[in-house]
Amino acid sequence: MNPQPADETPLDETAFPLPAAEGLPEQRVEELAAYDEQLRRGEGQTWAAGEPLTTSLPPDLVECLHWIEEVWPRAGKQPAAERELPSHIGRFEIARVLGQGGFGIVYLARDPLLNRQVALKVPRLHALASDSLRERFRREARATAALDHPHIVPIHEMGEAGPLHYLAFAYCEGPNLAQWLKLQAGPVPPHMAAGVVRALAEAVHYSHDRGVLHRDLKPSNVLLFPVAAGAGEMALPYVPRIVDFGLARLAEEELEATGTTGVIGTPLYMAPEQALGLPEEVGPAADIYALGIILYELLCGRPPFVGTRPLEVLDQVRSAEPPPLRKQRPEVPRDLETICLKCLQKRPAERYATAQALADDLARFLQGAEVLARPVTMWLRLVRWCQQPQRLREAGWTVVAVNIVMGGWTLIAAIAVAAGWVPRPDHLTAAEVWRQLLPVVVLTSPVLAAVGVAIMNGKKWAAQIGAGTGAGMTVVALLLGLRWIENPYSWLYNDIPGYALQVYLMLAMLCLVQTLASAIAWMALRAKEQGMLPRMGTDGHG
Repeated sequence: MNPQPADETPLDETAFPLPAAEGLPEQRVEELAAYDEQLRRGEGQTWAAGEPLTTSLPPDLVECLHWIEEVWPRAGKQPAAERELPSHIGRFEIARVLGQGGFGIVYLARDPLLNRQVALKVPRLHALASDSLRERFRREARATAALDHPHIVPIHEMGEAGPLHYLAFAYCEGPNLAQWLKLQAGPVPPHMAAGVVRALAEAVHYSHDRGVLHRDLKPSNVLLFPVAAGAGEMALPYVPRIVDFGLARLAEEELEATGTTGVIGTPLYMAPEQALGLPEEVGPAADIYALGIILYELLCGRPPFVGTRPLEVLDQVRSAEPPPLRKQRPEVPRDLETICLKCLQKRPAERYATAQALADDLARFLQGAEVLARPVTMWLRLVRWCQQPQRLREAGWTVVAVNIVMGGWTLIAAIAVAAGWVPRPDHLTAAEVWRQLLPVVVLTSPVLAAVGVAIMNGKKWAAQIGAGTGAGMTVVALLLGLRWIENPYSWLYNDIPGYALQVYLMLAMLCLVQTLASAIAWMALRAKEQGMLPRMGTDGHG
């Protein structure tokens, strides 16, 4: 039931006939389509002919269609502010929409039983399309409702109203952390940022201890509850509290139920292992990574990875190192930068072991004590750079380019000597020149270029061959240039003093480049084999 918008030309139904469902009379199909059209126009009280609805369609079906239209209104049907809200969901009186996302809609509602305002989260009907997903929703809601922490938004009630499920949790009059950040005239003071994230880390550790992961931590999921002036924590007139625990897992369950795979969460705050769409590898370390992103954004005013497209951001999350925090804001204390960057390590094992360990290190920083996190050394940065998956593609192209240059140079030299453009000994015929130089052009360079292609395809043996032959050719080229071994091509350079040394030094440098590129590719492949990085495609893409 998805009719054309009123301002579009209707489809020719004779060209695209809609078959009636098996066992469903054609007249009933037409009635459903007609009623859906009236709902789209905002009517739906009676048929055009004036016949009451209850005599045309079963009452339960009419109620279901109304619920769908109210809870999941069609985009563009009318301006959002003018959409008619349901007056009640269960016993709750609906006031207005607070927000909506891919999983559901949040309403501001009044609970007449306890005479208080609540935020009522209603999952979209498609999000709980199966019995297993509905049961999963109940389990997640029960687990989240059991969380009792001053920095977690409490859930008051879980219930059902007809075909709808809902969660009623504490209503926050203040902004969320994302909204508050946009209102700041300048950067957040470092100690205030550390205090906020410390409070969030303690809440996350509390939930992890009880087996509840968040999976979608971000500033918009941190609500700032107003408190009396001067009574708030961290010099803020707010108490930060995390909302929406466990709901990201429900979205993953929905994909699994339909046999679909994908990336769940917000790319800007997503851990590398999460960005690969591998939910079985996402654990507590992913929430710690998200806390590091939030700390980075509080200190710099922006997340470390930004882009115009989600895929661009995901690619950075998987493979790029975050920009050094102190280069963007030099006044940030070095210890706080070290804590933040430890949270943002690509490998989960290199982050804090627990969220409580992060909270404790932030507490040490706030107290002026020595933190346990240590800066990453330049050597370790270099090793990690070599182990990044995109190095395979870069190393492979480097090996190909080196051998194209060497093969092309040899071919040009052979042509020049054979044609007599440069002097050659009288005893050396053009055929002899080709016999000596062509093996390099026909065999060595093309074969090693093919090795470069194999490196791009993630072949470990190719990286080993590239490194071995490159190292061997580097040594031979140096020995030839220094005349420590007999030069089979001495006739080519005899008339130009010092030219042989220059040529062979150039060849030695090219071969050394091939050696280093192949060695770097080998390190990237070893890291992948040992699970030191998230699994990625052999071309360096996820």
